[in-house]
Amino acid sequence: MLNRIKNCEESEDKIMKETITTEQITLENLRSRLSKLKEELGLAESVDILTFLEEAIYVLKHSGETTGYTMGNISILLPVKPEWLVKILNGEKIIDVRKTMPKCDLPIDVYLYCCKSKKKLFFDKVYNKYMYGEDTPKDRFNSLNGKVVAKFTLNKVDDLSRYAYNFKDNFFYEILNKACVNTNYLQKYTKNKPILFAWHIDNLQVFDNPITLDENDFGNPKTNIAITKAPQSWCYCIYDKTGFMPF
Repeated sequence: MLNRIKNCEESEDKIMKETITTEQITLENLRSRLSKLKEELGLAESVDILTFLEEAIYVLKHSGETTGYTMGNISILLPVKPEWLVKILNGEKIIDVRKTMPKCDLPIDVYLYCCKSKKKLFFDKVYNKYMYGEDTPKDRFNSLNGKVVAKFTLNKVDDLSRYAYNFKDNFFYEILNKACVNTNYLQKYTKNKPILFAWHIDNLQVFDNPITLDENDFGNPKTNIAITKAPQSWCYCIYDKTGFMPF
């Protein structure tokens, strides 16, 4: 990540040193320059360059100087619906397909938050497996909804955008199987926009004692303030048992 940031700075300096008048800057010229910058940084075409530059600037400003944390301390908090999380916890789902991907060096730890739902995610001690649905007789087992229940190591992310829904491709079809999704779900999820990333789930660790966000153990690395509400998609975070100050 830091090497990319250095390259990013050098590329920006190169562009800024050139004398370009307002009249010379055209939309096509700007697109060409951004495309060249992506190529120099080794970024996929689908990556939003402005988002990457914002995160690069953040890393430079906050690499241990402001908050006391470095990129090595940063993790990801990932909310997952219980109907999908049950498959992950039971080892059936080993890939999670997302519309975005982290723009940081891998590996990185990813904490799994079980989204709240009317139905219950729980570990059935009778069948020795995780279940999602009705717990009958009622409330035999503790609910995992609304808690951070596990973490995994994200070692690899596959950019699936180039496949453009080529369902006949063996690699793409294998990804769908490992993600426990079908083509109908995928098209509905992405609204037919083929920008997809496959997050590979490695070294899954399920917690004996799930963590609730109101314990203030997860903090925002930019502000050092506790994360008390799960993000809509995912976010960078710091996990620290000593806790963070609530807002």
